Amino acid sequence: DILAFRKKTPEQRKYFYSQLIDFFAQLRQQEFAYAGSLMPDPDGGTTPRLGPLLSLQLNDLQIENRELSIQPAKFASAIDFVLYQHHLLDQKYKLPAYKLSQKGIELEIFGLQDLKGRLSGCINARLNHSPFVLTHTDLRPSNIIVDEDLRIQGIIDWEWASTVPQQFFLPPTWLAGLPPDRVSGLEHMIEYRWF
Repeated sequence: DILAFRKKTPEQRKYFYSQLIDFFAQLRQQEFAYAGSLMPDPDGGTTPRLGPLLSLQLNDLQIENRELSIQPAKFASAIDFVLYQHHLLDQKYKLPAYKLSQKGIELEIFGLQDLKGRLSGCINARLNHSPFVLTHTDLRPSNIIVDEDLRIQGIIDWEWASTVPQQFFLPPTWLAGLPPDRVSGLEHMIEYRWF
C-alpha cells in the first residue's frame, strides 16, 4: 500500500529501493537476441524458453475479438517491438469501451495518433539491435511482498515475463505513489531520482 510505504522511515525506504535496484540489476544481466515471452520448456526441462511476445493486452484482445490482425511474434529490433505495441493499442481502441466517456475515448485516440507520429523519435537507433533484457512487465506494489520493515520477501505474478529492448528497461513509474498520468510531475521526478 503506497500510503503505508510513505509512512516508513527514510532508511526503510532506502533499503527497499536498494533491494529493487538489486532486482533490476539481476534482470538486466539476462540478455537475449530478441523480444519475446518466457515459456516453459516444451521438452519438460526446467530452463524456460523464449517464445513469441505475449501480453495482457494481446490476451484481452483475443478474448474480445477472435479475428485479430495481430499475432504473437518475436522481434529482433526495438523499432519492430514498438510498432507492435502501437498496433496492439490501436486494436484495443477499436473494441467497444465500457468504462470510458466519449471525451475520454477521443483523448485516447488523439494520443495514439500523436504517438504514432513520434515513434521514430522514441528509439535510439544506436540501440535498435542491442540486446533485449528480461523484465517482469507487471511490477507493481501489489506484486512485491514485503515484511513490516520493507524487506522484499518475494515477487509474484511472473506469467507475463518477457524480454524488452534494453532502452525500455526502466524502473516502474509508480515510485512516487502517483497515478500513471501524473508521472511527469515534480513529486514523481524527486522520488524517481531518489530511487
